[in-house]
Amino acid sequence: MLDSKALICDCQLQWLAFWVVDTGLARTVEAKCQIPKAVSGHRFVTLLPEDNFNCSDEVYRPIIATHPESEVVGIAGGDANLSCTSVTSFAEEFTVTWIKGHEKVDPDNVDLEKRVVQNSKIELTSTLHLRNLTRGDSELYRCIVQNQFGRSYSQRGNLSVLEFPRFTSAPADLELEAGARATFSCSAEGYPEPVISWTKAGGDFPAARERRIHNARDNEQEFVIINLKVNDSGAYTCKASNQAGVVKANATLLVLGEST
Repeated sequence: MLDSKALICDCQLQWLAFWVVDTGLARTVEAKCQIPKAVSGHRFVTLLPEDNFNCSDEVYRPIIATHPESEVVGIAGGDANLSCTSVTSFAEEFTVTWIKGHEKVDPDNVDLEKRVVQNSKIELTSTLHLRNLTRGDSELYRCIVQNQFGRSYSQRGNLSVLEFPRFTSAPADLELEAGARATFSCSAEGYPEPVISWTKAGGDFPAARERRIHNARDNEQEFVIINLKVNDSGAYTCKASNQAGVVKANATLLVLGEST
């Protein structure tokens, strides 16, 4: 026996009413309409003829109007927001749930803004606030919007949390004799892995021009100048950079005497 009291009696339900009557089951059906409002509380089998089953522009099950951005980039220690907007005509039993990967997000981090838009529809914007980001917040996020008539799923938005470069070792000042070998060490961590590069103050870089530079490791953590000359003296800068930003560390090289 069909005994629901929350049917959506629009044009899409018309076939069921005809089928119930044609099969002689009308007396066993107590199901009533909840919407449209004009027929709320009526047994749906009493709505024949077909003119009583009308489709309107009312939105029963929520519709996702704006999805979370497909790619969101945040910096570790900072904040990030993701939003989705939905539209419905029935928001009395309305809920929004955010999912991170396959787990629900704490609803205390979610704001909901409601406003009436065209044709008395209700637009609801849900914003997920993520504070003090860590790499663990990097994940796919989506919102699920639900009312008494069904639910809708947003597309997933990917949050990538980057880490600003930070030095794990910085170059030290050196004072060496001409003809010796100078080794500067510099390393950094972050996400993505920082790229290390070197420059010399003033732009004149005789060791580079004369091919007297060697990188002791593939990631350029050690910067080596061989067969030192007096004009190699100066300030050298180690730069660590990634998509999050750039950090620099300076060291001074003083070459004494002249190589033979």
